[in-house]
Amino acid sequence: MLIIRPLIAATVLTLTIHTGCGAPEDEPAGESATHSALTRSRWVTYVGGSDDLVMKRRDQYICYLSEVHGYFGDSPNDVLSLPTIRAVDDRWVLAGVGPRFGFTCYSHEAFSTPPGGFISWTEQHGNTWVSTGFPSCSASNVGQSWAGDSITFLSGISGEFEGFASQIWVFQSQNGADPSGVIVDLDNCFSQMSADYGTYFVGVPGWTLPVFMGPNDVRVLASSSDSEFVATANKNQSVDVIMAPIDQAMCYMTAIGGDFNGDGERGAITMSGGRWILHANAGGGSVSIRARCLATDQGGPGQLPPPQEPS
Repeated sequence: MLIIRPLIAATVLTLTIHTGCGAPEDEPAGESATHSALTRSRWVTYVGGSDDLVMKRRDQYICYLSEVHGYFGDSPNDVLSLPTIRAVDDRWVLAGVGPRFGFTCYSHEAFSTPPGGFISWTEQHGNTWVSTGFPSCSASNVGQSWAGDSITFLSGISGEFEGFASQIWVFQSQNGADPSGVIVDLDNCFSQMSADYGTYFVGVPGWTLPVFMGPNDVRVLASSSDSEFVATANKNQSVDVIMAPIDQAMCYMTAIGGDFNGDGERGAITMSGGRWILHANAGGGSVSIRARCLATDQGGPGQLPPPQEPS
């Protein structure tokens, strides 16, 4: 049986162990009703609103940012004071961030691990932010995440995006000892930018590294440049990049940047023809978005061997 271990924070190492074989859950309001029952068992999408939105159960799903669109301009105080996604009782709850954001929840049960493996995640998401004044108009900050045997994903962004030099991106460590991180790069005077991020582990601690699906469904590690998909749209452009099959990978945002002037600017992970699609659209501005696709089979080819029992 797949073992699922939620961890409240990266510094807390023990908590209640949940199994992934629970009774059917109630469906909270606000979920998309356009997917088949099979698809809904793996993933479901949400759109932000003005009020808190109750999403999936934490012991059954992991939830992450999957769409950003609209105006992110001259709003120096537009930095969220509360986490975008937070744990409340047995659910993930989306803050009232407005309709500029979309989110996806993906099922823990979709994943398989090597013998002795398990799934864990942080229930309190991290945050990192940066601000500028004048004449110093450029600044960067790094939020530390778990080691490279886990993935780090974006769960919320805020602030002022005024060009490709202003971006939020995930540095995925290539080994299980060094931490990953989320970097906020800001290149604009009197501005602020903020990022929320979460972590997700599927494997055997100290032995496995996350396996991603790259172009042509090749299984790769984070050390490969093919582990990350990129879509960039300049003024009046729309770009779609085909990624992994939806039943073989969980695709999540690893970077977002550009000049978000209005509803014409959109970066999203969508679905078409049974595959995840990385979509970038620009009206009068520009959009750059990156994503990784974590393979659901974490015990298959390309994975490090699990630990061996002593003979």
